[in-house]
Amino acid sequence: MREGRAGPGDRATEPSGLAPESVRIVAPLAAAAAVALLLLGAVHGVRLLPDGVAPSRAPTPVPSALAPADPPRPPVGAAPRPDPPRPHPHPERRADDTRAARADAELRRLRDAGARYDAAVGRPPERLEDLCRPVPGLPEGALGVAGTPLDPWGGTYRIRSEPGGRYVVTWGADGRPGGSGDGTDRRLALER
Repeated sequence: MREGRAGPGDRATEPSGLAPESVRIVAPLAAAAAVALLLLGAVHGVRLLPDGVAPSRAPTPVPSALAPADPPRPPVGAAPRPDPPRPHPHPERRADDTRAARADAELRRLRDAGARYDAAVGRPPERLEDLCRPVPGLPEGALGVAGTPLDPWGGTYRIRSEPGGRYVVTWGADGRPGGSGDGTDRRLALER
């Protein structure tokens, strides 16, 4: 055996008893296994210590590679993301507002149907059913539907004679004249 480097024909051995080719393969694997054990110990809070070394009670810090990542930052100059829509602070009021808006729209539709009926017959309607009945010039009726509509609270619209004229009326959620809140009466004058 020559001094210095071993040649391809020489089968020199390391002090471990392994051939140099084996050491070149095993050494990186052993280093990778040691790093994996250290990382695994750090994640689970276990310190791997040599024999005779007392473990400390201090917690092992988590390596930065395993720490939770910060959320990605938008590119410089990018427009900020809009905030998600917030829920309505009072969902029950929002539903009532929507019902009130639907009732107002339906009252306007009934008022317009009343004006068509008045133009075709020459007098305002007496009852809501008059708007659904065929009349000369309006074969499907002034409203254009077979039945009378219900208000958003499930009640009926009415045509009422009150001081100052005729009105299309809904009594709101409570279904009775008067009321407050979502039980407020809603009315619209039938035009003549």
